Amino acid sequence: MKIYESVMNNAEFKHTIKYWCTSWCKIGLNDVDFGWGKPVWIGVCWSTRTSMTRNLITLIENSCDGVEAWIVLSEEEMAVLEHDQEFLAFAAPNPGIFISN
Repeated sequence: MKIYESVMNNAEFKHTIKYWCTSWCKIGLNDVDFGWGKPVWIGVCWSTRTSMTRNLITLIENSCDGVEAWIVLSEEEMAVLEHDQEFLAFAAPNPGIFISN
């Protein structure tokens, strides 16, 4: 939070568009067991109502040894990204949840 506040309050960066990226990979979320077994899928819930969660990319390991990228952008920016052929060569926007046995 201190880094976020520092960047947001820095006059040099005050009028720039900021993109945030975080990785939840390798922190063991797929191994957490609260008594009913390990999760079959992990997701993220963000709101675009606050500047802290706008322009955010969160990387999360899935159960198939892959990585999901949860991306929060404005509708206009997301529309551009969803039609970017270079991006689509590596991504499957809004895929179904694949659960391995």
